[in-house]
Amino acid sequence: MEKFTAFIKQQGYTDIECAILNLFYHSEQSTHTFFEIRKITGLPKNILNRSLNHLIKINELTFIKNETSRKRLFSIHKNAVLRTKIAHFSVSY
Repeated sequence: MEKFTAFIKQQGYTDIECAILNLFYHSEQSTHTFFEIRKITGLPKNILNRSLNHLIKINELTFIKNETSRKRLFSIHKNAVLRTKIAHFSVSY
């Protein structure tokens, strides 16, 4: 896991973004709500919100609004650049 975190940091992500991306890439579930991410990472709302918005803006995460439950869901974007790099990292590791 430490090598994985170091690999993500080498790609230019902040410590907070690394924590969020680690959650998504090492979790068995494909989507997380804002509150799940906040509970697991322990980050304040404003910092977490800013980091999630940045990850959405650069297409690493995607935002899904569930109208029935009114929850905000986040998942790894299907065209995420990091997803491809991690696949190569996993093969070489």
